[in-house]
Parts: sequence; structure tokens; C-alpha cells
Amino acid sequence: MSIKKLLIMSYFLIIMGILILGGLNILMKKNENILLKKQEQRYQSYLLADQLRQSSDDLTRMARTYVITGDSQYEKMYWDILAIRNGEKARPQHYNRIYWDFMLIYGDKPRPDGQIKALKKLMRETGFNDDEFAQLHKAQENSDHLVTTEIIAMNAVKGLYDDGTGHYVKKGKPNLEMARRIMHDVHYHKDKADIMAPIDQFFQLLDKRTQDEVKEYIQKTERLLLITQIMVIILIIISVILGIFVTTQILKAVNIVNQIANQMVAGQISATLDNQAEHLFTSVDEMGQIEQSIYAIAKSFKTVIDDIVQVSQKIAQGESITTQAEYKGEFIQIKNSLETASTKLAEITKNNVIQDWIKTGKTQLNEQMSGVQDVITLAKKIINFITPYVKAQIGVFYYVEDNKENINIKFLSSYAYSQSIATDFKLGEGLIGQAVLEKQKILVTDVPKDYIQIQSSLGKSLPKNILVIPFSFENVVKGVIELATVHKLTTVQQDFLEQVMPHIGIAVNTAEYRSQMQALLQQKQNSKTHIKT
Repeated sequence: MSIKKLLIMSYFLIIMGILILGGLNILMKKNENILLKKQEQRYQSYLLADQLRQSSDDLTRMARTYVITGDSQYEKMYWDILAIRNGEKARPQHYNRIYWDFMLIYGDKPRPDGQIKALKKLMRETGFNDDEFAQLHKAQENSDHLVTTEIIAMNAVKGLYDDGTGHYVKKGKPNLEMARRIMHDVHYHKDKADIMAPIDQFFQLLDKRTQDEVKEYIQKTERLLLITQIMVIILIIISVILGIFVTTQILKAVNIVNQIANQMVAGQISATLDNQAEHLFTSVDEMGQIEQSIYAIAKSFKTVIDDIVQVSQKIAQGESITTQAEYKGEFIQIKNSLETASTKLAEITKNNVIQDWIKTGKTQLNEQMSGVQDVITLAKKIINFITPYVKAQIGVFYYVEDNKENINIKFLSSYAYSQSIATDFKLGEGLIGQAVLEKQKILVTDVPKDYIQIQSSLGKSLPKNILVIPFSFENVVKGVIELATVHKLTTVQQDFLEQVMPHIGIAVNTAEYRSQMQALLQQKQNSKTHIKT
């Protein structure tokens, strides 16, 4: 096989390797997109489950307000909430956000209507499995049972009672005392707890399933990355083997030339060497040119091998490199291929490392937040993980308490901070309060000398950056995380923080809900104890 054909083969193999690596990159991108969809599906599932809980709370609030005030607009809102949930009326746009709290006058809609679709159908479309859907179905059945109590109470306000067939057409004297009692007694609280218990079980099932799905696609990404690394090693091995083979062929040719030259000097040329000589050159005058050409080829190929080794080493380190040697003729194509492969592989490797770091952080943070936890324990785990993960030196976790009258931002936990900490902020007060007000992150790169100090056993230093970033659930700010660093926060670190904030918002909201459930169940137990005594 001629050297030229070997060079063409080498070039072909390099191009094939680049195409294979490109295919692997496409597969990794596809896998990454599926992973993002799974994470989005997990978030939407939480929203739908929370809508069932929220609709039950809204129905309770409207029914109780009606039996106290007798204002008919609250009864109308009650029936609208029920009709929207059952797919009988149009669902308002962005219904997962706050809606009924903004409707102060019936008919004055905070947002326009959207499509007509029952909550059950939305749950099916989101991909709930049978076990999860069974829990939500049970919760809705229990909610429908509670609706019966609320209907009895609201009709009692108007003096209408069940005629025995489920129709409230039997007229009598309004019984406001009975209506208010059955809307607040221990049986009502028990029925309410019966709604929330399966929803709580759903959250646990959903958390396990979606976490397993996310882990599965992270493992697929890791396998694809391993295959990519193996392909790089294979390309290096092929290039070295080809280099050794071609170099051997060149040295054999050089050896023939040397033998011919020596025998010509002695005046003796064997028949074998004579045939080889006829193949290599046509006259003695061309000998010098042929020998120079062979050595030039050998030197050029040695340059190629050196560049392949150098490029491979840089690729393994995640770097790209531009070859410095001078190439001529057909070797220019190899030079261009090397540089293209170097650039592409370096980009792929760097991006894979970044995405792997972000995905690993998300997975590990979700593991920290999973399970039954109160808000304080959750805050401690979150700040203790996030602060060192982004290589920050100080971290503080603030929690937003909204008691409907005013908003108080309260300190819950910190990482590596021993100085005096402001425990409370009001809305718009300081960086913390301003971040909650604007619902946007605040990055300070020119930190005042008296703002904060980073302490260690070696001394004290001033931070270079202060990042204050809020986290929300359904557009309601649940808290703020403040980080201080002695280095500039990279774009990748900031992207990671912004991506995990919605997950933290869900976790904190879930912890709040679980705390409310525990309080409700404890209240039920206390009521039972009171009745027995």
C-alpha cells in the first residue's frame, strides 16, 4: 500500500472519529433534553397536586365566609371553583398562581379565562402513574364528600334543606348556628384531614418516581460521556499505529535508497535492487531529489504524529490547540482535521463537564431535600450543601413569613458565619428585603468594607461578591439565600443557583404544607381527647 493511500486512510479514520463523536454529542443533547422535560414534568405535577389542595382550601374559605356573612357573591365563587375543577367552566390562565384572593368583587376576574379542562384530565396528561393518580383520586373523592357538608351549611343559611332525594328544595327557617357549627366542628376538620392525607402520600410517591427518572437519565449521560472518552482513546491508538506503520514503510524506502546509493558508488547493483531502483527513480541525476523527498515525507509524518500526541493530550485535559508546525501539500488536510477535531472535542468535553457538574448538584440537592422535614431542618441542609458546592465562603438562609397583614423575612440557618446576623427584615429593607420585593437576584461586586468579613483560623478577609437570590413557589417568594465569596462567581455557578431555586421553592412549600397537616392532625387528636374527657 502506498504512503499516499495510508495518509488518505488516516485522514478518513480521523473524519469518521469526529463524526462518531458528533453523533455521541447529539445523543447526549437528546438525553439532556429528556432530562429537562422530566424535571419540568416533575414541577408541573407538583403544581397540579397543589391545585387540588388549593381548590379544597378555596372551597372551605368561600363556604365559611358565606355562612358568616350571607353575602351571595361568596356562594357564586364557591360554585365557580367547583365547576372549574370538574371541567364545567373555563380554567383561568395561570390558574396555578394566586387567583381567588385577588377577586374582591364577583366577576372582576384577575386574569382572562383559558381552556375548559377538568383537573383529572390535566393530571392524566401530565403522566401520573396509577398509584399516584389513585391517591389524588382518593383525595378528590374525599373533597367531594366535604362539599356535601358545605352545601348543607350554605343552604341552611337560606332556609333550604334536603328533601330526602339530594335536592335542597325543602323550605324552612334559616339555621345560621347549625351552618356555622358544621363548618368548624371536629367532623369537618377530620374530613379536611382525610383530603390532605392522600395528597401527602402522593407527594412522597411523586418525589420517589421523578427522582428515580432523573437519576436514570443522569446515568445515561455518564455512560455516553464514558463512550466519548473511549472513542478519543481509540482515535489516539489508531493514529499512533498508523504513524508507526507509515514510518516503517518510509524507513524501508530510505534503506533501499541507501543500498542503491552505496552499490552505485561501488559500481555494483543487484538485480533485485535494480528492479527497486527502476521503481523509485529513472536516472542517477534524480537520486538526490528522491532521497530528499522521502526524508521530507518522513519528517512531515513525524510532525503529524507529534501533533496527534499533543492534540490528544490537550483533548484529554479538555483544552483545544492550534498546531504550530508548517504543513505542505496533502498534509494540510490532516492539519485542518486535527485542529477541527481538537476544537470540537474540547468544546464537547468542556460542556459535558459543566452539565455534569450542574446535574450532579441538582441530584445531590434533591436528595438533601427529599423526605419528611420541617422548614428549619430543610433550611440547614440546603445552605450547608449549596454554599460549599459553589465554593462560597459564607451562606445564609432567610424564610419569608406571610401572615396576610405584613411580610416578615426571618433568618433560619447559616454556613460558616459567626458574626452577628440580622434576624429579621421587612419587605424592601436591605438587600434581603429588596430581593424579596423585586423577586430578582442581586449581585454586589463592590462590597463595602464594613458589610461582612470572612473569618478562618488564618485571619479575616473581605468578600469579592455578595449574591442575594430569592426562591419562589407559584410566583410567591418563599425565602432568600445570601452567599459571600472571595472570588468572582462564575456564570456557570450563577446558572446552577438559578436552576435550583424553583426546586427549593417546591421543597419549602411542601415542608410548609406538611407542617400544616401535622398541626391539623394534632388539632384533631386534641379535639378527640377533649371530647372523651
